[in-house]
Amino acid sequence: MTNAQAMTTEVKCVGWPRKLSESEDHVIGAFLNSLYDSAKNSVLRFRSVSFNSASTIDLIPQPSSLVLSCGSPLDTNTRLVHKCANSLLSLEVGVCSSKSLFYDIDDNEVIYPKLTSLQVYSVGYGNADTRPPVPNIVPFPILQSLRVRHEYPFSDDVLFRGNSATLTCLRFHFHKAIVNIINEHRVFDTKHKSLSKVVVDQIWGNDGFRPAHQPDLMKFIGNVFGGVQVLRLTPALNVEKLILAGSFGYTFEHIQVLDATFNRLCLSDILDLLKLLPALKKLTCVIVGLGSKLEETQYDDLPDLLALKGHSSEKALQAFSINASPMKINETADCAMLLALACPSLCQLNFSNSTDASFGARISEALASGPFSKYSQQLKWLLRSTCYTALSE
Repeated sequence: MTNAQAMTTEVKCVGWPRKLSESEDHVIGAFLNSLYDSAKNSVLRFRSVSFNSASTIDLIPQPSSLVLSCGSPLDTNTRLVHKCANSLLSLEVGVCSSKSLFYDIDDNEVIYPKLTSLQVYSVGYGNADTRPPVPNIVPFPILQSLRVRHEYPFSDDVLFRGNSATLTCLRFHFHKAIVNIINEHRVFDTKHKSLSKVVVDQIWGNDGFRPAHQPDLMKFIGNVFGGVQVLRLTPALNVEKLILAGSFGYTFEHIQVLDATFNRLCLSDILDLLKLLPALKKLTCVIVGLGSKLEETQYDDLPDLLALKGHSSEKALQAFSINASPMKINETADCAMLLALACPSLCQLNFSNSTDASFGARISEALASGPFSKYSQQLKWLLRSTCYTALSE
């Protein structure tokens, strides 16, 4: 253990099978206090734990990180969270009411002046539209990373207030509640220009967007994704919708890394995407053939056509990670060669499964004869690059 590690104490508490008495609570509080006595940084993780006594909470030290996971919602540990508000750098908590995170028992405002990382998740109470708004306080003035799990738990923009200069990472479950809040309060219209990374998790529940909501969704995509450099999408909020937002006039000129692991794209889609994302350097997706636009061209003419595209336009793409089906390895290999011709800067090709031997055999065969052979020197790097690499890397 290094000196730096020795100055950090982490305690994980998993819930007990019955409600503790005040004296038992007190013993646990004293024990935690003794553990943290010499720690410079401290992490408390509670699962299915509730502290019942105010005197016990007074004994618990103020940690730099507090995690109240499954079964330890905020409302049963409100005093503890409020006590730690001034010291916390990181907080993960379930929210049961709109006031519990921001007001103490005397209805005084609670501010988290040092908090840089926040994870919140709603704990099954009503609909966001019916929850009372939080008055115009700024509880997280230097927040850098925000993750909203499940449905957005508030009826206003309280999580985004006052941190437009510091918030760099946003992760959320795709749900109409967060779309509506961000649009209504114009959170990203002109503010939050520091945001550089957005991760979209799969839609929660069945409350998606119907066609009538499409303009709202396009506005959300355009404003939230417009300035980011790293973006991860899902099947629900996918590349197709990103391209559609581009047709509405929104631009995405800063995106350098796009993880669309579960999105099925044909080569035509990818070429359209590269026009929309001129700075894109790394793309992850499932590739599913040429697409109707390219299928209209004679197959033997495709290498020359894509090579011409590569010479006539500047594309930044350097790395491409694909999920290749063993049943369509030849088709995937051909698409990879065509993409390499269209993107001269491409120099890294990664796989999500161990089909590299078959892939390499197809590349060798294509470069030896046929329409790709004239580009064998330009494409031979593919033979060195066909190795297994997990998409999550």
